[in-house]
Amino acid sequence: MKRLRNIGLIAFDKKEPIRNAVLRLAGDPGFRNCRFFFDRAINRFSHPRLTGLPSRVFPDALDALVSFGGDGSFLSAARRMIGTGVPLVGVNMGNLGFLTDVPAASANAELLRIFDGKYFRETRRMFDVTLVRNRRAVMSDVALNDAVVKGNRLFNFSVSHGEKPVSGYNADGLIVSTPTGSTAYGMAAGGPIADPTLDCAIISPICSHSLTQKPIVLSMDRAVTLAVEHDRVKTKLIVDGKHVVPLRPGDAVVITRSRSVTTLLKPLNFDYFGMLRKKLNWGRG
Repeated sequence: MKRLRNIGLIAFDKKEPIRNAVLRLAGDPGFRNCRFFFDRAINRFSHPRLTGLPSRVFPDALDALVSFGGDGSFLSAARRMIGTGVPLVGVNMGNLGFLTDVPAASANAELLRIFDGKYFRETRRMFDVTLVRNRRAVMSDVALNDAVVKGNRLFNFSVSHGEKPVSGYNADGLIVSTPTGSTAYGMAAGGPIADPTLDCAIISPICSHSLTQKPIVLSMDRAVTLAVEHDRVKTKLIVDGKHVVPLRPGDAVVITRSRSVTTLLKPLNFDYFGMLRKKLNWGRG
């Protein structure tokens, strides 16, 4: 694989352990052939080997972007790189983390191997999420993890796949997960875990008032549309846990396969199901 020499570093959390991890990387002589950059609108690092750039030109300078933090930080980094083609690496500064593959304790050694070309690329599907109101698109966004519609109590809504109805629901809400997002909110709500390279949508009701309404996996060859039918319940659309939009009666949320993708750079020894066994304690008595 191609060697990586122009590296972006991003950290949305200002905690000292994260800042120290960034500075250890910049000060490591093993990276003498690399140039490190940060977005001045997000970080203010002080080190002679770290160069700050304005947001508008930051992605153009990069061969790869390294996110320091947890999955939330990685999602924010991925959303900022939409449309740029810049691949991402995640350094896990917490405990769980399904998107951040490089542990903080061995970050420098693992990143050195990745920057020297010892990695594989993995492309993750994203969803275009459009809010339609009175037959007009009034909001659009892109999701790497999920689009969620939630109410402040039970409400009625329906889901269709293309032109065909799937089901009506009376529930606290609904999660439409990408395969990448299957280990996030969808898993917590009882949804299945999917191989993250699949091209599908996972529909998981939140506290459905029907024991027969279980999670469904749908192909993304057609749009998934959620129509809100309530008139007295406050509901909202949440995209990747970052973008929150209040909904109105009659609104429809339309989810389609996006042209945008997120590219991850993985260590050569990375094993997705091995990671799940470790982090979810599978097979342990």
